[in-house]
Amino acid sequence: MWKEVALTEGFITRDQLPEIPYAKSPKDQSYRRSSFSVEEWVQLEKAARTYWIEGNTRYDKKGNLLGYHQISRGPDKGKESDRPLTRNSLYGVNKGKRTKRSPRAKQQARRQMLYLAMRISMESGIRIGSLRKMRWGHISENKTLSEEDQQIWCLVEVLAENTKTGRWHQLSAPIARHLEKLRKLTHPKSKQDLLFRNQSTGKALSDRIWRDGLQEMLVESGLATWAEGDSNDLRKTDITSGKNLTWHSFQHTWASFELAREIPVEIVSNNFSTSIQYAQERLTHRTGREIRT
Repeated sequence: MWKEVALTEGFITRDQLPEIPYAKSPKDQSYRRSSFSVEEWVQLEKAARTYWIEGNTRYDKKGNLLGYHQISRGPDKGKESDRPLTRNSLYGVNKGKRTKRSPRAKQQARRQMLYLAMRISMESGIRIGSLRKMRWGHISENKTLSEEDQQIWCLVEVLAENTKTGRWHQLSAPIARHLEKLRKLTHPKSKQDLLFRNQSTGKALSDRIWRDGLQEMLVESGLATWAEGDSNDLRKTDITSGKNLTWHSFQHTWASFELAREIPVEIVSNNFSTSIQYAQERLTHRTGREIRT
């Protein structure tokens, strides 16, 4: 991306473009345990979009799996398909003010916010801690792009106190549509409003909302199960893969995916808000492929 900007603005000519060296990933470099695999990410995103946004769940009120639809035709008629049975858990959400609503229905807006936070982190590399503190004044249009591209890309200011390296930086990310959905959901009144905030108090969402929301999403997607001793007061899960999956996993996954696409490590480390050395040593896959530096 820096090449296109430099050439467009006339800072350098094409003949002045520097050669980009390559560096091989160490053969003994292991995968980050906190990252999602491609299959896990697809599974998680689909579950979040289906169960969080649509308000469906694969479990009954006692937490038991509902099962799967039966095949209705063909040689396998009567057998279970791979389509899970679901139920709508948002009863009463559109039935009027006096209608009794389920706890899930009351939290629908929060679930949508958490889903969008996941998508924004996965498609920008912004640290989840930075997103939680970010305000609408930190978002702006990228006037160097066409009107069409501005519907996808926007500029984001990541403040120094929000980053691991302690430095301020600005990045361009393809998250404009997610932010527009968030804007319509939360109706910010000023640029000082937090992106992710309690709609009643205007304060940041609590640690518990972020922690419990992710755990529920992991269980709904089949990547985790409720652990022994789990309760509404203290949610506990067992990750099926044995990984340590947290909100930080989305940023690590973004970095791994970008490096696998041979995006220069300087760009990845800038969005990741870490050093180039860290990106090379800790974020590269054991693919045996060369990564750009």
